[in-house]
Amino acid sequence: MTAPPVDTGAPRGDSSADLTVFDAELPFTERTTYWARVLLRNQLHAHEARRSLVENATLIIHELVSNCMDHGYPCPNETLKVGWRLSPEALELHVTDCGPDPRCPQCHPGGAAGSTHTDGGRGPRIVPRDAAYDEQRGRGLLLVDALSDHWEVESTESSTTVRVSISRA
Repeated sequence: MTAPPVDTGAPRGDSSADLTVFDAELPFTERTTYWARVLLRNQLHAHEARRSLVENATLIIHELVSNCMDHGYPCPNETLKVGWRLSPEALELHVTDCGPDPRCPQCHPGGAAGSTHTDGGRGPRIVPRDAAYDEQRGRGLLLVDALSDHWEVESTESSTTVRVSISRA
């Protein structure tokens, strides 16, 4: 199977040899979880990242892209944005979709129980939720929280971006 076309755009940020930046628009499809993991894993291996960082980061990127598929909405060109920044200190991951899926009741304030709710009039806030022991799904953000040093969500009416930081120490 061939990889999807990747638009990495222009590099951004520090141009130091100790910094690697990757930004891409990937197709808004279920297969993108696989390609995001492969792209990230290959780049981390190329930079000789420790095994636990590679494993944790690929699990996290999978979860973030899966959440886009389940709760987000594709951008007008049927893509989502995936990227990372690898420095000597940390790996920072980010995934952006074009806002909550209007067909997803738990993705909107007042919807069914889920991981998104309003935050005092400031817009959506995404938080981990406790899943019942017999639920098939619903633990992804708990994993992200446990495997990362910090994560945050930036939501607007037109996009949702989740940023995760993992220390390289």
